[in-house]
Amino acid sequence: MDIFYDALKKSVEHLSIIDKILSTEDHPNKDNYLKIKKTISELNVRDPDSPITDLLYVGGKKGTGSKGYHRQMLLNDIIEYILLGRGYYYVNDDPQRKKTFIELILNVINLLMIMDSLTVQPKIRKKVLDELKSLGPSFFKEPDMNVLHDALSSYDGDLGFDTNEEGLPKLITDMLTSIVKPDVAKKKLDDYYDSILPKTGGGLWNELIVFFYLLRRTSVFIIPLLLTQRILSKDKMLKPPDYLVIDKHKQLYGIEVGGGKEGQSSNFASDTGSKMLTTENTNVPPRCPICGEWILLCPKVIEDCCDIQNNPLLRINKEVRCAHECNKFNYDDVLKGKCPYIQYHGEVSQNTAAKSKQKIKFASAYHYHYSCILKIGDSVALKKIKKQNTSTTKWGITVLKTDYPYVSGIANLEKLDKSEIVCYGKYDIQKDRKNCELCDFKNECQTYTRLMNIAKKVNLDEKLMTSLKDLLS
Repeated sequence: MDIFYDALKKSVEHLSIIDKILSTEDHPNKDNYLKIKKTISELNVRDPDSPITDLLYVGGKKGTGSKGYHRQMLLNDIIEYILLGRGYYYVNDDPQRKKTFIELILNVINLLMIMDSLTVQPKIRKKVLDELKSLGPSFFKEPDMNVLHDALSSYDGDLGFDTNEEGLPKLITDMLTSIVKPDVAKKKLDDYYDSILPKTGGGLWNELIVFFYLLRRTSVFIIPLLLTQRILSKDKMLKPPDYLVIDKHKQLYGIEVGGGKEGQSSNFASDTGSKMLTTENTNVPPRCPICGEWILLCPKVIEDCCDIQNNPLLRINKEVRCAHECNKFNYDDVLKGKCPYIQYHGEVSQNTAAKSKQKIKFASAYHYHYSCILKIGDSVALKKIKKQNTSTTKWGITVLKTDYPYVSGIANLEKLDKSEIVCYGKYDIQKDRKNCELCDFKNECQTYTRLMNIAKKVNLDEKLMTSLKDLLS
């Protein structure tokens, strides 16, 4: 992402140079320019508790409503602006550019997950915190944020999720006694950690997964509203959903990522006449309970998701069975754990559950790094893999897998007509039959393809070919 941040920095530097020259050099409008700048500065602090500049950068996270401030949301907006404010224009109805843009989104999702792995990496987290503090006084909106920063920098444990650790060490609790009661100190520290990164715990990348999914799996027109979270009129304010889409029937839908905003969604629907949908993509990607890190999207998954020409439907709903379907590692290398992206999905021993960083409440419902399973030698998991490896059933090894980005809640937007399926009539050349097996038009497509091939062999003229197509459509 550094290349994008550098480009943004140049934009700000460019504007700053213009402002500096107009503010310092002699020109006919200098006095008026400086007077207007002074007025803007006064307007900025008309509400001294909430300067307008706090909406561009603010030092920490505290409270709710008009007096609250949330730095992670501002960091979030920068990345959304890069992808959805400007990068959105890159696609420009070009299939190759669309493929590149999708690949960019999926790689950014992986980067965000690596950022959030600071939850379980105290040494590198401390380096980040120390470097951030060097930004100066504006990094903290108020002294409490400075106290929280120092406490987080001194904390060597895990945070940001439901960990197996109980409470905080006394040293850290003592550092926080001046601003918070001991029983809520951990939550306060979690909140502050949240403020040093873009929305953590999947907040931003879940929104990006939904955007990817709409772009890749549907034929709707997509209007991202992640940067437009308030719609104003003369005398009213409306809170929109994360996305608006217009389907092929000219129906307007509002799409909210995740639940908890039913009231807001209801108000928007009643004021705009749109239908509201709520998406869910729980545990995709999942967090490994053993190490506490998120499990990244693997190269095969990204490759499949970007393969617009040969895999145009992307009707693969859930997973890749790594031992049998991976095109990067062979069967034996998968079993040896040479690929870092492989997940183990299944039960583990009580000993592993007790030692994991994340609390395991229902062991069979979790996904783990296979490399973590091998590292600790979990007996239950390894026995399960061995049993499936020697089984004669057609399913093979199902517990070693990796996931495609998946979203539920928008099934009605995924239904495509034949005219919207670019591979329709090309059944014989499809490389991956999974899409064909899931396509609503498989039998028609097979018939259509065969008849078109026969028609070409007997050299039917263009008029007759068109008539035949019309007859079969």
